[in-house]
Amino acid sequence: MSDQPDSLEAGETASLPPMPVAPPAVMVPRAWKRAAIAATAVAFVSLTAASAALVYALNVSPASTEAAPAPTVTVTATETVTAAPLPAPQSSNRTVRPDGEVRENGAIPGGVAERDVKILNQGLGEFGSQSAYKITCQITNNGTDDADYFVVYDVLDKDGDYLGTAICAADRLGSGKSKTDTGAFMKGSGGNGTPEEAKAIKLQYVTRKPTA
Repeated sequence: MSDQPDSLEAGETASLPPMPVAPPAVMVPRAWKRAAIAATAVAFVSLTAASAALVYALNVSPASTEAAPAPTVTVTATETVTAAPLPAPQSSNRTVRPDGEVRENGAIPGGVAERDVKILNQGLGEFGSQSAYKITCQITNNGTDDADYFVVYDVLDKDGDYLGTAICAADRLGSGKSKTDTGAFMKGSGGNGTPEEAKAIKLQYVTRKPTA
């Protein structure tokens, strides 16, 4: 049985059921679509680049990121050296010191003793109150400057063995000047024998030192 009346009375209006309403369609313009696609592409490219940079950073050797060492500079100091004058040629028998002093061991041909020292006499005698073997020398300065002379003789026995020494000297002898001096070997002077045993002498050494 229907709830609605079959007929309408005068002055009444029949009501119709409501019509269903469809939701409005959402319209997306084409420009917006293109913008969305471009934005997506940019984001993808950025993500790819970031990933590549991360991989490169992980693979780079730490040593390559270190700063190169500073160059080493070597400085060589220079020094001015003034060379001293070279001494005269040396030998086992003749030496010359920087101050000009000459020492000759033994008699050297053309040496100081041969040039400047002459033995006047030698033999047993008295020296003061004691018996001595005496040697009298004449020393002549044949150099160009004043000089000190020191002459040492070995006194020998008949077999040529050493007994002791006798010394002649001259101090501050001027150029061209001569001096006579006597040296003596006496008993108790530290030798190996007595003056009476002496038979010969031999030059031990001579020195000549220029004086100011």
